[in-house]
Amino acid sequence: MAESPIFLKYSKDKKSTYYYFTDAQSDDILTNNAKHKLRKAGLSDNGLTVYFEKNYPSAYTKGTTFKGIFTKGSVCPIIVEGSSEQIAFIWDVGIGNSTGIGFGSLSKMD
Repeated sequence: MAESPIFLKYSKDKKSTYYYFTDAQSDDILTNNAKHKLRKAGLSDNGLTVYFEKNYPSAYTKGTTFKGIFTKGSVCPIIVEGSSEQIAFIWDVGIGNSTGIGFGSLSKMD
């Protein structure tokens, strides 16, 4: 479960696009973001898939301001399929963009 909004940003040609749990591309962006973090840490990204639990009835988007900049992210459970090492890594570092400032923090669902 997302403890803080999951912020997804994809940049191409110096233009950034923001994605939310309702967007069709969001699952691919989540997976690619997690794979990039794994590779940067020297871990394998083989077999990893990350996606939003889009049928979760209480999912929503939430805006917040950080250092005067307004951003909006998804508060929605995610599913991480991969090795135990990959899952533990995602649990530790978070998911999505701007995890260093608190976005994409995760907690266990009951």
